[in-house]
Amino acid sequence: MPGPTKLDKKKTAVVILDYQINLLGSFPKETQTELIGRINKLTDIARKHNLPVFFTQRGAGKPELEIDPRVVRKSGEVTLVKEKRAPFASTDIDERLKRLGLNTLVVTGLYTSSTVLSTVRCGTEAGYQFFVISDCCADIDMEVQEFLLKRVFYHTSTILDSKGFFELLEKS
Repeated sequence: MPGPTKLDKKKTAVVILDYQINLLGSFPKETQTELIGRINKLTDIARKHNLPVFFTQRGAGKPELEIDPRVVRKSGEVTLVKEKRAPFASTDIDERLKRLGLNTLVVTGLYTSSTVLSTVRCGTEAGYQFFVISDCCADIDMEVQEFLLKRVFYHTSTILDSKGFFELLEKS
């Protein structure tokens, strides 16, 4: 069963998973630049549509664990520090989303085979609907990423590239 095909902006948030210095550093510079450019465009457009934007990072206390400074964050946006892969397992994201009346998440992140997969699985079990933005996710193993996007996430999420997501936002 594929994921949602419509978007209710009043019930949707964007979650940027683990765009940390240490994780981005495992990709070539060109890939880093492309990913950050797409994330910054995604969050900019989401903000223009009044979608809340959340960030996560795994771990704290070391500079390399921080969100990469090239990722644009705005005052008032929440960064959740987590101990486990999925923010549902070790942060209060579920309570925050429910307080805001949100039930749909637009997710991106590093790494697709770890954090994105864990987030979609845990969030689906908690009753959330997902849009996974394929060109804003990355994994060291591109074969695994393609498999997850085409064969696994498809059953619970809507898979779009950022352009497709922008078009959906405009129609919603």
